Amino acid sequence: MKKSFFFAVAIFITCFIWGNSMLPVQESQELSMGVVYRVAGFVKSLGITLTMAELDHIIRKLAHFSEFAAQGFFVYLGLMRTKLNWKWAALVGLVTGMIDETIQIIVPGRGSQVADVFLDWAGCWGGIVVGWLVRFTTGNGAKRCYNK
Repeated sequence: MKKSFFFAVAIFITCFIWGNSMLPVQESQELSMGVVYRVAGFVKSLGITLTMAELDHIIRKLAHFSEFAAQGFFVYLGLMRTKLNWKWAALVGLVTGMIDETIQIIVPGRGSQVADVFLDWAGCWGGIVVGWLVRFTTGNGAKRCYNK
């Protein structure tokens, strides 16, 4: 695939992340609780007992992690053949997370947490690792390893 495709997807994900951060607190809570209500029955069927507030917190944190994992994955793949691929991908994830939390300071009713920047960055690193594994198992990395 072409680098431009990977970058286009990464830009779309970044806009999605920042767009969600710009939502007023009421809209954000409604979206989150919509997911919570859909997942609550499944969680209960697993024998896990959580309050709706606890489940909402977990889902919000998983959303942070997964959005940034997707972004890290696509930025890494877009930079795959460059020397600084993982470094730039990690930097993009960190800066995106910092801007994301800054946006939330500005939106009425929303708040910013430094812990979320670290969670976002951990998600980014998760995406970079998955991208590396994809590259290693399907590209030149696998060929170099098996031809030794």
